[in-house]
Amino acid sequence: SEVVCFASIKQLLKSVGPYCVLGLATAVYTLKALLYASMTAEVSYVLATQLLHGPTYALAWATYVQCVSFHAPGTAMASAQALLQTTFSGIPHMIAGALGGYVVETMGTSQL
Repeated sequence: SEVVCFASIKQLLKSVGPYCVLGLATAVYTLKALLYASMTAEVSYVLATQLLHGPTYALAWATYVQCVSFHAPGTAMASAQALLQTTFSGIPHMIAGALGGYVVETMGTSQL
């Protein structure tokens, strides 16, 4: 599903605009989070919910990149893309790893 979304994102951005696409991606992310929060241990439920990852990731990431490309001056394009990557993939993973390690060390795995 991710490949289909990446392949069709250019047409979608032209037809409805980046802010509508971000709104759609945010709505699907919210649905995905709600489904995960109410998740049972049944494998089919987990797999069906995971199918939402492709559209949410592809729509959001491609739109972020397009918006940064549009707003960044040509001389700072690479720096703007690097800042986007660091903001959404570097810093959150570092913080989550540190906080997760702290929780496991202080409360144990039973609190997860």
